[in-house]
Amino acid sequence: MATRKEPEAIEITLRFGGGIHSRASEDEIDIRECVQGENFDLDIENKELKNRKPFDLIGQLPNAQEIRGFVTLLKSDGTSSFLVQSGSIVYQWLGGVSFVQVGSVDSSAKIRGRKEHNWTLDDRVIITDINLIQPVMEWDGTTLSNISFTNELGASFGTFRARYCAIKDERVVFANIHDNGANFQHLIVGSKRSNYKQITVVNKPASDVSEEDPFYMIQPDLKPVNSLVKIFGLLVTSSKSGDLFKIIGDSSQNFGIQDYFSDSGARGDEALTQIGNDVIYGRAGRIESLADTDRSGDVETNDLTLAISDLVKDYNDWLIVYNSRLQRVYCFPNNYSELWVFHKTMAGSGVSPWAKWTTLSIVDFKPSAALNMIDPVDGLEYVFFGDDVGNLYRLEGSGSGDAGSSNIRTSRLSALFKAPSSSDVFNFDGVVRYKKDKAFSLQVDLLIAGHTVDTQTVTISMPQVVRNVYGGNAYFNGAFYYGSLSGKFSREKFGFSLQGQEFQIRLTTEASVDFSISELRLLFQATTV
Repeated sequence: MATRKEPEAIEITLRFGGGIHSRASEDEIDIRECVQGENFDLDIENKELKNRKPFDLIGQLPNAQEIRGFVTLLKSDGTSSFLVQSGSIVYQWLGGVSFVQVGSVDSSAKIRGRKEHNWTLDDRVIITDINLIQPVMEWDGTTLSNISFTNELGASFGTFRARYCAIKDERVVFANIHDNGANFQHLIVGSKRSNYKQITVVNKPASDVSEEDPFYMIQPDLKPVNSLVKIFGLLVTSSKSGDLFKIIGDSSQNFGIQDYFSDSGARGDEALTQIGNDVIYGRAGRIESLADTDRSGDVETNDLTLAISDLVKDYNDWLIVYNSRLQRVYCFPNNYSELWVFHKTMAGSGVSPWAKWTTLSIVDFKPSAALNMIDPVDGLEYVFFGDDVGNLYRLEGSGSGDAGSSNIRTSRLSALFKAPSSSDVFNFDGVVRYKKDKAFSLQVDLLIAGHTVDTQTVTISMPQVVRNVYGGNAYFNGAFYYGSLSGKFSREKFGFSLQGQEFQIRLTTEASVDFSISELRLLFQATTV
């Protein structure tokens, strides 16, 4: 006859630092990862659970029209300027809530003047239009104007538009163009060396032209070009739902275009970007990277979304933006109220590098336009985005709550913990160790499974970790007394009365304040028959 053993005390420590890993079995993921979650931050050097920073509302553009484009100019002397398209009006943002009109464009245009479009030789930025409506423009910090292009003979070229451009070896290369009344979405046009205003749609690369001459080439699969980036010392183009190609050669006598990766299937007008030492792109149901390249030019691809593939498999179109300063890749799935954040420093760390961001703000992470830009006030790189009523936001903010008013709901559901074989677990006593200068509440759910399925919730009041000494935040109302007591670690206890065979822990808080939870310890009893 089986006898019941005396209860055995078991302790687990729940740590953090990993992202969402939803595809694997819940009992097989790393304890630092979570099955579900939202709005937490990840840092390769930090294993605490921290809420993401809020995004800031900079202000509303004077005409209150949809924000459709951005332009960033970084001059050789280190100064910068920032333009934003709102409807048909282009404004310069001077910092604060100061916007000055500098020009106008077609209201259907979506202008882009990326960091990579800066022509440093003349301190100006080349501006293209994702919608291929507005002629190619330039901004020198003072004047916004259409570029007067000439052809290979020096005569006026006429109307020229382009969706994409990149600068390499003293040339501007345009892709997916409009030439005097006709669209050529599969065409690639390279300017004359050292003269971005001279282009051609007549001369292909050939041995009988000058090395500096302008040139044009045709994307081999004849599909619309939907990206052009510079990476690995190459110019890489993508075709919509087609292939990746690379432009080879070093002069107009030997330029050519070759297959780089077949059937890449990039989806979206801004779904491909370079992230320093790699290229990533969005395709139907996943995000991939060109993980490596060998001497023959073949590439090995890597499915970056493998750990979350079940959560993104239905996403068909992407807007992807990279912040090189913070090494974060922001992936907006079109028409979904969420943002997936790939933390580049976490790649290869052994845990998922993905976090899901949502917001209670009405902007709903469905931007009308988004781009990494240089802030004209502090000179740092941020990602800015807009909405359909002219509100300008900075994604990496510092305010109190999203857009200054909306709380941020942070949650994590842990891996599944199993009791020893044939055991029941019960009498849960927990301690949460945290650090916070302002009070907040933490909801802890115990999700029991096994012979019984149940959930019990406790709400823990996390008081402000500041000791008042003689009425002030520090000794005698001074700023410090051998160092401030704020921001130190504190502990709060809690407990559950459920019984089962396996369990998960879910943490949830909704607040506008920063917090960090270093660990959650759970001591429980296990009885084996």
